[in-house]
Amino acid sequence: MRVVSYNLHFGGNKGAGNPWQKLFQELAPEIVFAQETFDPTTYLSAEGMRGVKGCVWSKVDGRAWGSAIL
Repeated sequence: MRVVSYNLHFGGNKGAGNPWQKLFQELAPEIVFAQETFDPTTYLSAEGMRGVKGCVWSKVDGRAWGSAIL
């Protein structure tokens, strides 16, 4: 089983590409624990989310980002 824990640093830099798409392509995780991320649906289309069996995202109070488990 491949488990990845990843900190996107303040939600991820959208100008640097799509951090979620890159994570899935390069690491092929089965479970992802992500910190300082915007809602993953911000980065992944409905088609991109199709392979995800479940997603929980919780926003941090006072911030635009939060944590996610996929």
